[in-house]
Amino acid sequence: MFPRTGYAIFGALAAVLVGCGSGSERGAEVDYSHLEQASPVAEPLSNQHDLDSFANYLKNGLRLQVAGGQSRPSADVAMMAEAASDTTSRASGNFSDTNVHVQGVDEADLVKYDGEYLYVLGTPRAGYNHQTQPQTDVASTSTFAPSYGSLAQSIRILRTNPEQAQATAVAEIPAPEDDDNQWRSQLYLHETEQGKTQSLIAISEIYEPVVWLEQSDEDVTLARPMLYQPARTTARLDVFDVATPEDPRVSWTLDIDGHLINSRKVGSILYLVTRHRPQVEGMIHNPSDSAARQSNEQRIAQAPISELLPSFQIDAGEPSALVRENDCFLPKSLKPNQGYAEIVTISAFDMDTRALVSSVCLNTQVSGLYASPTSLYLGATVGDWEQRETGVHKFQLDEGQIAYRGTGKVRGSLNWAAPSFSMDEQDGYLRIVTTDRSRGWNDPHHELNVLRSQEGSDVLEVVVTLPNAEEPAAIGKPGEDIYAVRFLGDRGYIVTFERIDPLYVLDLSDHHSPSIAGELEVPGFATYLHPVGDGYLASVGQDADENGMPTEVKIELFDVRDISNPQSVGRHLVGGRGSWSQALNDLQSFNFLQVGDDQFRFTVPVSNWSFDIWRENRLYLYEINGVRGEAELQMVGSLLAEGGDHWRGSARARLHDDTLFYIHDGKVWSSFWESPELVNGPF
Repeated sequence: MFPRTGYAIFGALAAVLVGCGSGSERGAEVDYSHLEQASPVAEPLSNQHDLDSFANYLKNGLRLQVAGGQSRPSADVAMMAEAASDTTSRASGNFSDTNVHVQGVDEADLVKYDGEYLYVLGTPRAGYNHQTQPQTDVASTSTFAPSYGSLAQSIRILRTNPEQAQATAVAEIPAPEDDDNQWRSQLYLHETEQGKTQSLIAISEIYEPVVWLEQSDEDVTLARPMLYQPARTTARLDVFDVATPEDPRVSWTLDIDGHLINSRKVGSILYLVTRHRPQVEGMIHNPSDSAARQSNEQRIAQAPISELLPSFQIDAGEPSALVRENDCFLPKSLKPNQGYAEIVTISAFDMDTRALVSSVCLNTQVSGLYASPTSLYLGATVGDWEQRETGVHKFQLDEGQIAYRGTGKVRGSLNWAAPSFSMDEQDGYLRIVTTDRSRGWNDPHHELNVLRSQEGSDVLEVVVTLPNAEEPAAIGKPGEDIYAVRFLGDRGYIVTFERIDPLYVLDLSDHHSPSIAGELEVPGFATYLHPVGDGYLASVGQDADENGMPTEVKIELFDVRDISNPQSVGRHLVGGRGSWSQALNDLQSFNFLQVGDDQFRFTVPVSNWSFDIWRENRLYLYEINGVRGEAELQMVGSLLAEGGDHWRGSARARLHDDTLFYIHDGKVWSSFWESPELVNGPF
């Protein structure tokens, strides 16, 4: 419980803020200058708080939203959502599915494949169409919704025929009727216990502009959409029964207040991480006089806390509380003048029973997530550029039950665009790679930290840091940044780069004594690393000139069987200067299939450029043969899909036995693996 003295202090402060609380111009001036937006925290959280402290903390955040320049908000950390290789044999044959960060943790994708049917999410034609007109009727706000263009997409279902390298469209799930403000972004498949696809899960977001009351120069109150304010968003799940793929039907719909940060699926449990920004109706943005400020304060003070928390609806029914006050974790050390009005929620839904299993929330900033089959970590970077730390909050996952297990902090920051590469859990230990720039932006210091939760403690203890006194060797040469990280069991791989690419191999077999076991320098750099068998590593990156400027796309194979002596055993350069691949920063664009004990196949999409001239999109096909001995990297060929814009759509591929399906911009092409120049489609 928080100390009661804090509430007494807040009570005195509230008297200054609200005055008489009547909304009259004769009341005391509402002054929010003492309020401070809470920074992200790297300290333990607690849900053992008094209701008053939680309400004050949340409402202070609302006050800061309408302070009109009176507040002193702290620096915010931008929220980034990361993107999301599973080989399976549910249907006949050997085929690939979504490439994922952690085996056993499914991730959403734009394309799903079950060996019989392809489920393809169309490409949005995003744009912004502002069609609003200023109005003086504050009661009529429906005409103010701006259009974001045609964001929503249809979902195409195609039956595949791998033996003939063909596909046939059998059904199309149309875009939602309100396609101007709804954006589908993620797909999952849900199977029966026998492994047959039962449901298709489509996750989307519905954007509604925030409409504020605003005072004009003529002292007339207008209702205007605040185009530069975050929209009110709803995360929506549409579950389609696809037991008969030719006749998909909606079987369940879920709406959750808030923006979707990301999702993961473990077995039948779908975990959704959302961020909710509470809204109070009738607020006047940037109030210019005392009466307006007092009106805002009165509305905030009188708002029931239950109406500020996120809710959910099933099949458009009555809203139910997603979380309650005691489900929310706040920083332990709260100051009475601090506030934060965004609620991050972790919710677990059982897709077999179509029910909420459990939900918890954090009233603090987070910037990304990492999930293992048994844990979910949310984190953020705290502090200024001179002294940055990364805090991670651990939640245990147990068949949908979510329990807070503690918070840890390490020096430096990590790549929040792809945090699931910078973090990894094994045997209850969290390994995390960060970069400290306290000595200057051009003098980064990279560290590996290993953390573990302690029984009876809410602190994730750092058990070891690398480099250290026993292992002083630095990770990276002076001035080099981290370009890729991959944890694979007892090993870790880190790529740093400034002019050449050092690949570092870390020995993590002893959680308390990690070390740099080997190092290899090669031209260029890699941004994605993928395991091949027990002793090889495939990479996607770019070559570089003598000044460190990227040139062609580079595909390379490393022999890491000898942990102390990694070797490059083959590389291919694709395209001219300026060529690029989505697989450089989107692991789902990299598709991979093991064919027998000794051969692996993978595909990499490349947009071919020559200096400033775009040439074409191609999907390049590679084989790694001899994995049980001396492996070799071979380029089989490439598939050219005509008619696609170089910038539009996401490239995906699926491999099924000797057949290849290439999906780009919602269209599907196919070929046999050995003859990719003979293309069928688009379907």
